[in-house]
Amino acid sequence: MDPDEVASIAGFLRNPQRAWEWLRQFKGLVDDRSPNAGHRALARLEELTAGRRFTVITQNVDGYHANAGNQRVLEIHGTIHRVRCHLRCGFAECWDPDSSKPFDCPACSAPVHPDLVMFGEMLDEEVFSAAENESLRADAFFSVGTSFTAQPAARPPVWAKSSGARVIEVNPHPTALSGLADFSIRSGALEFFEALCRVIEPNA
Repeated sequence: MDPDEVASIAGFLRNPQRAWEWLRQFKGLVDDRSPNAGHRALARLEELTAGRRFTVITQNVDGYHANAGNQRVLEIHGTIHRVRCHLRCGFAECWDPDSSKPFDCPACSAPVHPDLVMFGEMLDEEVFSAAENESLRADAFFSVGTSFTAQPAARPPVWAKSSGARVIEVNPHPTALSGLADFSIRSGALEFFEALCRVIEPNA
């Protein structure tokens, strides 16, 4: 399937039913799965650092971080589990899995689509502003598994570094962030966070 037809706002507005059905199938795949051990290790890290401000800033739209137990999650690309007004008039609700057809906003009659940032759309200003604020006040910032190429989603570690935070990159491969990070660790998320939890746990 051409991503421009089903994952871009232009494609959605051209043929809402086709995009809606594809995204509904994607939601079904997400719903049939659950957080993995990497998600759970990150949630465990939050438990072990109780009393400190702990925020997950994610580009993922699957909701697995919250499902795993992380309390404060900023989904800068939105979520597949909710629908919203295209014009962001304020209307949003959980996506009913039985809702097989797109519909118009009951508040302003604009199109309604899944509450994720489609290609060609701007990020939600409120969520991205919160991500900026959290990055600027961080003591430590982990950048995990991202290629550091998608803009403006790649900005948070740069903001954190500019405000004096220790930036730790966790990625099996080098990225454009590797030279900026204080530590660039060649590891997967699961291995790294499980090891970090083992180190912290005796002192928690």
